[in-house]
Amino acid sequence: MTGVQTCALPICFPVTNDARLSDARTPTAHSHPISDVTNLQTALDGKQASGNYELTSNKNAANGYAGLGADGKISLNQLPDANALDSEAIAFAIALG
Repeated sequence: MTGVQTCALPICFPVTNDARLSDARTPTAHSHPISDVTNLQTALDGKQASGNYELTSNKNAANGYAGLGADGKISLNQLPDANALDSEAIAFAIALG
């Protein structure tokens, strides 16, 4: 049988010798401008570059992160009061420089 499909109602199956199923071709390389895809530019504009980033609004904020000074170090006003730290933590901080 060389038909497109064979049926045993209610189910139909493609015939395995159908040339349309065995004519594998390599897709032709092509491209599309962004404007060809509906709303793609808007979607891209709303994305941020890949990576793990902290929001800048969390810089120097409670439960955020301490910013660095021009010297690349954390400002003293971002560090907790040394009197509140135990001696191990103080020794560790001194060792770090």
